[in-house]
Amino acid sequence: MNLPTLLNVAIGLVFIYLTLSLFVSALEEFLAGLLKARAKNLRDGIINLLEGRGAEGEMMGKLYHHPLIRSLSQGRIKNKLQQILPSPSYIPSDVFSTALLEVLKREYNIDFDYSDNIQSFVDKLEQHKQAETSPRKRYLINNIAALARQAESRLTTTELKVRHLHQEISKWFDQSMERASGSYKRQAKLWAFILGLGVSVIFNADTFYMIHRLSSDQELRIAVNALTTRLIEEQNCRDVSCFEQLSLDEMLSLPIGWSSFPPPNVQVKEQKQTVWDNNVPDNNTRTQEQSSGSFGKFSRQVWAWFRMMLGWVVTALALAMGAPFWFDVLNKFINVRNVGRKPPRIDLEE
Repeated sequence: MNLPTLLNVAIGLVFIYLTLSLFVSALEEFLAGLLKARAKNLRDGIINLLEGRGAEGEMMGKLYHHPLIRSLSQGRIKNKLQQILPSPSYIPSDVFSTALLEVLKREYNIDFDYSDNIQSFVDKLEQHKQAETSPRKRYLINNIAALARQAESRLTTTELKVRHLHQEISKWFDQSMERASGSYKRQAKLWAFILGLGVSVIFNADTFYMIHRLSSDQELRIAVNALTTRLIEEQNCRDVSCFEQLSLDEMLSLPIGWSSFPPPNVQVKEQKQTVWDNNVPDNNTRTQEQSSGSFGKFSRQVWAWFRMMLGWVVTALALAMGAPFWFDVLNKFINVRNVGRKPPRIDLEE
């Protein structure tokens, strides 16, 4: 296989990955919205932030009922206390900081003003900490007091005001949400792989078979590359809306799908037997050859099914990379094949 053919096979394969990964992404977004995955991840992150791991979310429930946060919600979720709460999927850090300080003032009767000195605010927190019996509330008071001292260490003596604690809480929230976002992305990768595996089975998207078809069928390779060029290069296609232009015939031309059973991936051809020295084998020899041929065909069939299932797994791993990744890869391949895109045509006629 020469280099141009290899490059065209890669472009066709990446185009199929892109098409299927867009389908997986749409399915993943639908399930995430249906299950309120982002709202629940944010809820768990705030519980860990305010009360520590394993908490029931009592303080989080009070925070979620603050008008600033309740206005961001579009649905309802529950905490471990089975309380019905608003379900925002995103909270700005300044909104969180403002709401938390007001909830602390209401829940702990801490009489402070944004013009107060930070040290006096810390003293009030220490008094409430000594009187508090709940370990979860003491955990939160410790965190807020630590943030107040951190704000105090960063400011000059003329700027020691509680309003600077607002900024520290915002930074604290942003850092915690970055960790929660990383955890959500890891879970999303796992779900993308599971959905990708399901899509691979449903569409019979076997990577090894696709490579074989694209490398051995020149007409198919030309058709898929022409389709790729039309959608990605000529029309500057960058999102799923471009694929709505594909007709059913164009989709059926891709080397995927269950056109027959067993599929072409696992169809095993009969191997020709060689006749030695024009001698007619006796009955025992003929029986051994038939037995050996049946076993060989069965073993080849088992290996073909195993290879197809392995091809599904490889496809699922590729789809888990996501559509943006395959968009970038496909554009790079097309640029390499064309050795840079052609400049726009300039009409010199007036």
